[in-house]
Amino acid sequence: MDEAERCSHIAFMDAGRITRTGTPDELKAAVPGTLLEVAATDPRAALAAVQGLPGVVSVHLLGDVVRVLMEQEGQPPPVPGRAGGGAAVLDAALARAGVDAAAREIRMDMESVFSYFAEEVRP
Repeated sequence: MDEAERCSHIAFMDAGRITRTGTPDELKAAVPGTLLEVAATDPRAALAAVQGLPGVVSVHLLGDVVRVLMEQEGQPPPVPGRAGGGAAVLDAALARAGVDAAAREIRMDMESVFSYFAEEVRP
């Protein structure tokens, strides 16, 4: 997906039909929510701990990190010196599950855009 970041226009196709088009920035803006990355000593345990949490739209294992797309609505505000918003929600769930991990908000990337749109067209 690194190549897609450098394109001037992108089209997503599913079953032979174009489902979305736009510039990389337009497509990133079309994905609702906040993207977070969880670094954990056991990524699969982290994935299991955050799947199904309220506000979690999607969860993917990407290499040795877990990518989580969360709704922006209803997230607690950040607390100075601590992870805030969705990261605080994930950190609390990970701690309850006994998973050594930390969540942080990251910029939307084309890998996550592709994952979101691929899931969006599925029933």
